[in-house]
Amino acid sequence: MDFSLTEEQVLLRDSVTKYIAQHGGVERHRQLSRSERKFDEGSWQSFAQLGWLALPFSEEVGGLGGSVTDMMVLCDALGQGVVREPYLHTVVTCGGLLSHAGNEAQQLRYLPPLIEGQSQWAFAFAESQSGYDFSAISSTATPETNGYRLNGEKIAVLNGHVADFFIVTALIDPKDSGSLSLFVVPAEQSGIERSTFVIDGKGVLIREWRGVKVPGHVAEVLAFVKSLKK
Repeated sequence: MDFSLTEEQVLLRDSVTKYIAQHGGVERHRQLSRSERKFDEGSWQSFAQLGWLALPFSEEVGGLGGSVTDMMVLCDALGQGVVREPYLHTVVTCGGLLSHAGNEAQQLRYLPPLIEGQSQWAFAFAESQSGYDFSAISSTATPETNGYRLNGEKIAVLNGHVADFFIVTALIDPKDSGSLSLFVVPAEQSGIERSTFVIDGKGVLIREWRGVKVPGHVAEVLAFVKSLKK
């Protein structure tokens, strides 16, 4: 098998390497870790302008339709620059969940602003009693007219201190682990209590959801978790 990079991938690698030579490094990492947002907003906008935020997404939502190898090349080069921008949390994790599990309307609603660098995302799934075990999650989503109501607590929500949206794990039926679903929750939604702390210079949140109302249309954003458990 041929594992060599294509000409386009070599150009991408060289472009990222050139960028981080000017906008990366340990000292920059240390300075940003002491800032309020923990990353540089100007650099994030540069990521958008350079097409890096668009790389993994389909052309139908404004992306570039990049491959897994394209992403590997980009992330490897970013890692060498010790960059602090939340590419993993917003683009790879939450963007990936939206791409694979969101319906067409949801993708068109949420992905273009993400690609343009206008929204930050965080995945709220870990809990104090379950850690990273999806089968032990206790947060609940109670069905109501036109939506769901979330209750529970999440810990170690990386990028949560600046997130505009959260993707939250919760059980629709507390007695059935197979009812685990994901919900998109705007950060300004009433009923969310937060506590911020820092790990390795990264902003982390403990989030408590007390009767957070989630409109019905976002409940579709992930029946995906059910398929992961099969």
